[in-house]
This record gives sequence, structure tokens and C-alpha cells, in this order.
Amino acid sequence: MANYKYVAYFEVIELFRSSGYEVCKIFDYNINWALYLRHDVDLDLKYAAEMAEEEAKKSLKSVYFIQLTSLFYNPLFKSSQIYIKRILDCGQEIGLHFNHAAYMGDEDRMIAIEKEVLELIIGKEIKTITIHRPREIDLGGPVNKNGMISLYSEKYFLDIEYMSDSYGKWTYGDPRIRIKEAKGRSFQLLTHPYIWRSPKIKVASKLKRFKNRKEIELLQELENNFKLYKKFV
Repeated sequence: MANYKYVAYFEVIELFRSSGYEVCKIFDYNINWALYLRHDVDLDLKYAAEMAEEEAKKSLKSVYFIQLTSLFYNPLFKSSQIYIKRILDCGQEIGLHFNHAAYMGDEDRMIAIEKEVLELIIGKEIKTITIHRPREIDLGGPVNKNGMISLYSEKYFLDIEYMSDSYGKWTYGDPRIRIKEAKGRSFQLLTHPYIWRSPKIKVASKLKRFKNRKEIELLQELENNFKLYKKFV
């Protein structure tokens, strides 16, 4: 049985499978009866690694999209790379989760730089990209974006069904209803690992716990790096 912390997530996956869908790799594109699993890692790599390990136990393939400009984790840190390695060791893919709001100027250049840096970190080619908080101009368009497959392209976002758990709820409708309405058309399913770790706890409470943990980590960093810190608090 799956780790109880993620059992609600696997219940959703089983709902698709019992309806005739097959979990497929992003690169094995089919417009019908395929379920593509995508995870945007917005907050915590630890939860992403945990979910990847649980997915591997069920032989599920998915892509974990990582930010290089997150204020909540840093893929260049050893602690973050340990979690990234755990995801890769499960046989899952790492993709680039690009945050356009982090930059001024040439976005294409920054995407190319981020792709190169993330490839250096994981030692593998980055083949897929998603946009954090996509704008209207990011939706649809060609599948190839800076040498990567864009999951917001027309092929993956408009030609097949799309579902997201953003903000802790299904923003594109109840899966049970959507599956019936789709009549076999493939799905891209976007989830965020932190939402599913403890399904009985409300998202607001999870975010509060996350904030409290990050405050403790920040205070510890201040103590470790500034000897005078304790004299000022």
C-alpha cells in the first residue's frame, strides 16, 4: 500500500486507470487514453522526492519541474541536490520550471542559461519545460520551446485535456466528471507534491507549517553565519 500521506493522490490516478487510461511518459504522445503526470515543485523538494519514491513503487512515470529562481529552495545547494538525486534514482524525469517574473530582459536567453545550469546539476539533458504562473502568451503555441518540449504548447495543453490542483483544488473541474466528458481523450495532470503529502490537513495549514519551518531554518542560518547575531536579538 502507498504511504498514507500520498494515498489520496494515488486514488486519483487509480480513477483514471480504472477508466481505461494508461500512465505514459511525456515523450510517448498519444491523443487518446494517455495520462501524463506532471509535478511543479513550487515549495519543497523533500515532498517531491517522497512522492517520486511512492510513484516508483507503483511503476508510475512522471516529470518533476524544478525552479532555479525559487525563494524557497536552491537547486545549487547540496541539501537540494540530495532530494533531486532521489527523484532521478526513482527513474523520474526532471524538467525546467521557468519563472518569467524573476527576470528583466531577454527571456529566451535566460531560459537557455537555466537549462544549461540545471543540466549541469543533474548530469542529464533537460527535455521539458513549464512556465510558473503562465501568462496568456505562454499558452498554446509550438511544442518546441528553446529546444525543450513545452507542456503549455498547443499539443499538450489544448489538443488534450488538462487538469490542475493549483491552490489546493481542482481548478478545471472534478476528475470524475472530466473523465466522463473527455470520452478517452488524453490528459495532462498537474499536481503539486506539498498538497498531497497530508490530505487531511488544509492547504492553508500546510503553508503555515512550511512558513514556520523556513523561519527556523533562516534563524539557524543567521546563527551559523553571523557570530554577532545573538547579540542583536
